Amino acid sequence: MKKILTIIITIAISFLLIQSCKDKGTEPQPEPKPPGYQEDILWPSLADSPWPMNHHDPQSTGRSKFRGPISGNSIQYINLGSMESNPVIGIDSVILIAVSNDTNNFKSYDYNGNLKWSLDIEGRKVISTPLLTSRGNAIVSNSTLGKIYSISISGRKINWEYKTESGLSLASPSIDKSGNLYFITNDSRLLVINQDGELLWEYFDSRILGGSTVSPTFSPDGDVLYVQGNVVSVIAIDIFSRSVKWTFGNTRLFNSPSVDSQGNLYVLSNTDTLGTGKSYFYSLSATGEIRWRYRHSHRNTFANCTPTIDKNGNIYFAITDTLYSLDYNGELRWKKQLYGGGWNLNNLINDIDGRIYVGVSNDLFNSRILCYTNEGALLWQSEAVVDERALGISPCLNENQELIYPTFRSNSLLIISGG
Repeated sequence: MKKILTIIITIAISFLLIQSCKDKGTEPQPEPKPPGYQEDILWPSLADSPWPMNHHDPQSTGRSKFRGPISGNSIQYINLGSMESNPVIGIDSVILIAVSNDTNNFKSYDYNGNLKWSLDIEGRKVISTPLLTSRGNAIVSNSTLGKIYSISISGRKINWEYKTESGLSLASPSIDKSGNLYFITNDSRLLVINQDGELLWEYFDSRILGGSTVSPTFSPDGDVLYVQGNVVSVIAIDIFSRSVKWTFGNTRLFNSPSVDSQGNLYVLSNTDTLGTGKSYFYSLSATGEIRWRYRHSHRNTFANCTPTIDKNGNIYFAITDTLYSLDYNGELRWKKQLYGGGWNLNNLINDIDGRIYVGVSNDLFNSRILCYTNEGALLWQSEAVVDERALGISPCLNENQELIYPTFRSNSLLIISGG
């Protein structure tokens, strides 16, 4: 009897296993992700907001997880004074931005353009783009005074300030996964400060570009910081050994390297950074080796605008009057002359559907904001009426399908919508 029972149990288990295998075989399998598909990189030290720092994230992808405006048929102007840095979006649906012509120079607005509160940070000084931490603080720097501040957003007060020995670059700080903050000084020093305002370590290298207006970027694992150079293009610094791993190029870099979720870098150099007499857009591996390079036709131009990477790993960059799209392997997808022959003046950004937002200007008073689909079709254009040099810095996207567009040294912050 015992033997029969054992046989029955064995048969039953075998049947269940066979059935389970059959069920799994008939289940629909998920679509395979294309080569270069971009996973969102978790960064626990950053605020979980729609746009918490310059160019969205520590990899400087410029990619939003939300949809942007698809018609651009509505522009709202917020008059808030001269700006030389970029807005960010807080977790409570507010725009945070610094201005340089007001004593109350750190401001918070709702999406309707209403001032919620403002704070005096030793007023009428140039303040960097804020970085919003998961602790609920905004980190900014005063380039003129060489000071770093931590601002409590809920308390609307300064938590602490740190005074450097030299001036600071205009760039937004960067942040590692543990919450330590990274700043570049005017005398080519990398300063690392914890979120309590204490100096952890510093690193001097005469090749670091001091006084830059762009931010260093991080590898996806958070172990390596990529810093712009003055006689090299990129300096890769290991933040644990506090030493240079490698460098690339031999010309100054005016924009931030963008980094994908596989750890590859994308570098738009001002001239050919390897001295071949030809101009290229480069993709580098995490070890600094050239993955591929794309030759473009714009040589000796001021390439100060950071590229952007969409969800499928396509890369977009603009030089003077042309917008380019390359795939993950460096093959040209398309290129378009920007509308009206205007020059691109802003860091590129894209939304969850791969729409690209570009600012162009023919002169100081004739500017447009353009939206292209990820296939290169012009979706809309919007005239921007401003009273001084327009664009020139970095826009951002909120969760309400709105594009927040700053204007450089002008009086207007633009909110563009259109579902």
